[in-house]
Amino acid sequence: MFPPSTFPTMSLGSPANLTSNTSSQQQQQPPPPPPANVNSVLTAIRNSSSPNNTIRHPSERVLQQWSDTYLHHHTCNYLTSLLYIIDWESSTGGGNAAAVVEESSRLMAAILFKNCVPKAFSVPIDSLLEGITTNDNDTAAALRVFIDQLRHERNVIRQTLPNLLFRARTDSSNNDKTLMLHLQLALSNIALFDFPTGWPTLLEEL
Repeated sequence: MFPPSTFPTMSLGSPANLTSNTSSQQQQQPPPPPPANVNSVLTAIRNSSSPNNTIRHPSERVLQQWSDTYLHHHTCNYLTSLLYIIDWESSTGGGNAAAVVEESSRLMAAILFKNCVPKAFSVPIDSLLEGITTNDNDTAAALRVFIDQLRHERNVIRQTLPNLLFRARTDSSNNDKTLMLHLQLALSNIALFDFPTGWPTLLEEL
C-alpha cells in the first residue's frame, strides 16, 4: 500500500548528541523542516502514498525531516500530531464524515510514531538543561522554551498512549491489530528510556 521508502527502518542506535558545537557538525545539519501540526502532518502522510512522484517525494522528505531533526532543530508537536491522527475518531468526537481519517493514514501515523520514538526519547531532558552554557541570552531563553515544550509533549504522550492501546484492543479489525502492534513497540521503547525514573507510574497505568 505504501512505497518502501516511506517505511524507515527503526534502530535504537546511539542517543542523539546535542552538546557538540563543532562547526563541522553544524554544517552537516539539514535545514529545519516546516512547522509540524496535525494538518501539515496529515497532509504529508496522505501525499506520501500518492502515485505522482512530484507529490509523493516532497512529502516523504518532509516526514523524514520531522523525524531526523526532531531534537536538533527543536521541533515539537510532530509526535503529538501523529498521536492525534491515530486517535482521530476519538479526538474529533466521531460521526463527522468531513473529519474522517482513512485507516491507512492512521496506520502510517502509528508506524512513523514508532520509528521516531527511540530518537525522541533517547535524550534525557536533564541533559538538555545541562547544555545551556551559551552567553547568548536569546538562545538560552529559546532553548528553555523548547525544553518546556518537550517536557509537555512527553507528558501528553505518556498520558495518551496507554489509552490508545486499551481502545485498540477492543477492535477486532486487522488494521487496528496491526496499528496496536506498532503502538506496543513504541510503548516498549519509551519504557526502555523512561522507566522507572521518567515514568514511574507506567505499570499502574497499564
